[in-house]
Amino acid sequence: MVKAQLDPDVVQRVFEAWRELRRGAVRRLNDDFYGRWPDALDPAQMDILEVIASRPSWRMSQLAQQLHLDPSTVTRSIDRLVAHKLVRRVPAADDGRGVQVRVTPSGRALCKKVPESRREVMQEILREFSPRECDQLARLLERMAGGVAAYAAQLEPGDSSWVSTTW
Repeated sequence: MVKAQLDPDVVQRVFEAWRELRRGAVRRLNDDFYGRWPDALDPAQMDILEVIASRPSWRMSQLAQQLHLDPSTVTRSIDRLVAHKLVRRVPAADDGRGVQVRVTPSGRALCKKVPESRREVMQEILREFSPRECDQLARLLERMAGGVAAYAAQLEPGDSSWVSTTW
């Protein structure tokens, strides 16, 4: 398949929009997306909780792999989720030495509450878009996410071969 040559100015515009979302505006929305209570989870912790709630239990190694995170990072996040009684650790059924993590009823309730808030905020953000534009935006973002995932899958851990040595 021949890759289309994209206009460098358009590519730059896409990157700048992505950067702006990552940098500032979205960070300011975290309270609206994830809650304003004192022990509200940050986006990464909420992502982890939602993945845990997606099935009955997870081995820590499987969870880290699913989240594309280092196991020690997942362990630290799980510690906070356990402290807030949103998940619990249990011995693995098939291996007494292994540990699994499961969502608690409180964690499951939070997994229902937060998406409702996110939908309300997103509805407000998209209010100037027509239904057709929203559908098109969703399809394009899904394609972009697939492209990002495909590119990332080609990289070896720690690979920085894309960095120019002639800066």
